[in-house]
Amino acid sequence: MSSINEEVDCVLQSEEGKLRSKGPNSVHSQHCTKTDRPDSKVVAPSDPERNPDNSCKQERQEGEVSPDRSEPRSIGAASHVSDKTELKVVIKDPIEAKKFAVEAIDEDSTHLGPRLVFFTDGSLTHRGNVGGAGITYRRCTHGTSKWIDESFAVVGATTPCQAELIAVDSAVSIALQEMEVIHRCAFEYSDKKQPAMSIFIITDSQSVLLSIRKHINGNFENAEGRGPAIYYHSAFGDLANHLVSLARFEVNLEFHWTKGHSGVEGNSRADSLARSAVHWYLRHHSPSTRQHGYVLLRAPTPLISCSIEEKRGRKRKASENDEGDNNAQRGVPDSQRAAWKEAAKERRAVKKATRFIARSKGIEDAVRANKVLSPPRVRTPPRRPEREQEALSPFAGYPSYYRPSHRSESESPYKRRRLYGDEANLPIL
Repeated sequence: MSSINEEVDCVLQSEEGKLRSKGPNSVHSQHCTKTDRPDSKVVAPSDPERNPDNSCKQERQEGEVSPDRSEPRSIGAASHVSDKTELKVVIKDPIEAKKFAVEAIDEDSTHLGPRLVFFTDGSLTHRGNVGGAGITYRRCTHGTSKWIDESFAVVGATTPCQAELIAVDSAVSIALQEMEVIHRCAFEYSDKKQPAMSIFIITDSQSVLLSIRKHINGNFENAEGRGPAIYYHSAFGDLANHLVSLARFEVNLEFHWTKGHSGVEGNSRADSLARSAVHWYLRHHSPSTRQHGYVLLRAPTPLISCSIEEKRGRKRKASENDEGDNNAQRGVPDSQRAAWKEAAKERRAVKKATRFIARSKGIEDAVRANKVLSPPRVRTPPRRPEREQEALSPFAGYPSYYRPSHRSESESPYKRRRLYGDEANLPIL
């Protein structure tokens, strides 16, 4: 009975804005911070009131949303669930952001430790309020794995920001499933303490990252006491729940920004996955008329070819190899590679000189130099007598206005107009 009374007292104090912590090991424990106002109401993420889609509908129609309804969205409590869990949002300049995105998936970046690297992107079409969420990631635990792709069709998305938010939420959900498997395997098959796992989620949407940062810091309201519209989307509540669940694994979770369409391979793959999910839904389903909420449909992942950098690398390695083998030969000294480059340079010079000779001296010299078959000769049609006579005239090399005009009725250079009436009796000048 004493435990029941304590829980009742805790609920009553939460109504007054003075929620006490249930214990240091409790997942839903809340701690008062400097950003929390004494008159505000803090609700645990598992509380049904955390999703204000139905409870705040009337207030949003009036254009005013009370701060008491906005603050349950705060995920600042996620940082208090475990002291060993770090949650950061990093937004750098485009050059530094691209450098980190490339470095995160490099297997030589051992200073980052074991990690999961996610790239997310969203796409939207106003044809039936259908969006797409693309997620691609790599496991960098023991080496670097291949790309793992996931694409979802978002039925009911109305803005690109919602599609980006749902893509980030899906990435956090997949990271939660990955950590459950990793934690189970490490607990069963290893007696040593494993190093802390890092999770990097890289997206090109600054609006989503800024919203998450404001949520973490607690300053999620503007001067009018209202939060942005993204806080009232149900996907933001799902994201808060996933972050609280992920915090029990003591991971270092970081959200990073990278510029879209800047040549980052992961971002390009996520963009292709998001767009393919939209095309797949519009091709196989009727347009949606959903007005509230959203539905996720798993779409088939397309076959994405290798990047342009990989193609260029293969061509360069093939040109360096004199034997014609396309595979890279490891352990070859630099002197041998330099000799291959010189030989390839000489071959290109010989081909260039041969083409120059063929253009300057004619096809016969090119045939003797390259020992190739001569092209078939095209038989020219015979000329008519009038054309031959015109070619032998002294005006053959001059423009047409210097030549004497044709006055022969049998062969005229133009199609004669048919004459009617009195015009037929006029003489031809």
